[in-house]
Amino acid sequence: MLFAGKLNVVQGVSFEDVLVSFSQPGDGLTGFNTLRLMVGNTTVSTFSPTSNAPFTFDSNFNVTADTTVRIIGDLRNNASGTYQIGSVTLGSQDVRYLSNDEQYGSTVVGSRGINTVVSSAQLTATKNDGITNNKIIAGANDAKLFGFSLRANDVADVRITSIAPTRILA
Repeated sequence: MLFAGKLNVVQGVSFEDVLVSFSQPGDGLTGFNTLRLMVGNTTVSTFSPTSNAPFTFDSNFNVTADTTVRIIGDLRNNASGTYQIGSVTLGSQDVRYLSNDEQYGSTVVGSRGINTVVSSAQLTATKNDGITNNKIIAGANDAKLFGFSLRANDVADVRITSIAPTRILA
């Protein structure tokens, strides 16, 4: 996560586009494949950086109650270093009240984003099923054959894309 902010509204507001800049020019290009703008739990726009310049999430979204705005990135395989969003401007093209479609006085500007440090990960697999030599009755369902846990340094998520078990005959 690169940015998280609480957006408090008294009445519904419509936002058009979100302008984002990094604190170091080129950070978006060198570190990320894709960036996602999330309002609440919904992705409202994605962006794939292609230049060192500030960029815009092309999006239109409505906020009718207090909500969280977040920017989440998918890192490149060779990413390293520190990344930080310099500023976030909600409604960089237009901000309007939902009730009467009148323009809001100004855009909403967020402060600096979260300082994100990227380092190499180490994945550790540990057998943790407690099974030694097990006897199973023929026709048994859902018999536990093997169990393991995965840990990757201090990261929050480990995503498994496939498991390919092999059978060893004794």
